[in-house]
Amino acid sequence: LLAFLFANGILVRLNDDSLIHREAYQKALIALKNHFASKETLTLAEFRDLIGSARKQTQAILELFDSRKYTMRKGDERVAWKIPENL
Repeated sequence: LLAFLFANGILVRLNDDSLIHREAYQKALIALKNHFASKETLTLAEFRDLIGSARKQTQAILELFDSRKYTMRKGDERVAWKIPENL
């Protein structure tokens, strides 16, 4: 069942321990883009509040964004790097 959900793009793997539904991932990416439209930095706590998620899940999402080069971590903050234009 998981293989089917991944193959059809329904689930996104955040890391070895966490999965997220595609729609929740898209909403998080849109929230990220909207945040950086008016601000230069983002903290884990700010993003957690933006997406209304638990800290652990939020951290996994941000780490995936870092690995995809959408954001770059600098200390306790992140800055926009290569956020996709078309979401």
